Amino acid sequence: MPGLLAVKTIKMLPFRWNNELYSLGLSVMDDTHKEFIELYNTLLNSDDVSFTALFNEFSEHIHHHFNSENELMEQSCFPAISEHKAEHQRVLNDLKYLESKVKDNKLSFSRFYIKERIPEWFKLHLATMDSALAAHLKSKPILPAEKFHEKSF
Repeated sequence: MPGLLAVKTIKMLPFRWNNELYSLGLSVMDDTHKEFIELYNTLLNSDDVSFTALFNEFSEHIHHHFNSENELMEQSCFPAISEHKAEHQRVLNDLKYLESKVKDNKLSFSRFYIKERIPEWFKLHLATMDSALAAHLKSKPILPAEKFHEKSF
């Protein structure tokens, strides 16, 4: 029987993939967003020992994610490319700051930022900037056929 001071670990999952809410109808974007959510949830529920490695994996994913979107915007002449890239850069700047905290083993602030800021940013970014990019890409597909799958709902 556990003592009175035993602490139960509660896994937090602030959001899960939901096709109705998050699908943009393009597998190239949806698959990346699903991976983002999966990595986020793993990081959120990590212990301090594994946090640094998982944070680095999450950060690497975001860099790759943004580079891929930037490439799609350039290839398709996306009209709002400057605004979208600026938002990516703002997030990358935040990540760079968090990386310095994680490197110094100051995890509290990074954990707080990940828990409190990332889900709302992701949902807003997806609903505004990424949905506009998806609509643009659907109007002029520039992806190879195997990567560009417009999904029907």
